[in-house]
Amino acid sequence: MRLPYLFLISAVLIVSAVFVSGCTSEWLAGLPFISPVPTTPVPANTTCAMENCHGLLVRCGAQPVNFCTTEYVPGDRCRQFASCHIVQGSCQLALDPAFERCKNCVDMCSGQYGSNTMAMMTCEQKC
Repeated sequence: MRLPYLFLISAVLIVSAVFVSGCTSEWLAGLPFISPVPTTPVPANTTCAMENCHGLLVRCGAQPVNFCTTEYVPGDRCRQFASCHIVQGSCQLALDPAFERCKNCVDMCSGQYGSNTMAMMTCEQKC
């Protein structure tokens, strides 16, 4: 007679634990690294996007760029591994681990080929 009650109590406790753990988990757990760079708070329903077009220095904010030139700057290829998200009311940069690998490769190419633009771009294509 005690076994069904014990089973029922155990089931209630397990379901409660699963429910509570789901409510307290971070929804960003699946996102890549979130930059610790402090940003200004953004109001609700505000855009959070990249504010610049080129290079390895990616800036996030509430004023996304409207127009980008067609020029190519070393590191532009790495920008595909960066994104912007609103986290706890502020617009923050999220970097995939591939961004750091790409950045290191671009830095190596830049150091190796310097002002030789064609060689630099050829090297960067392999990053």
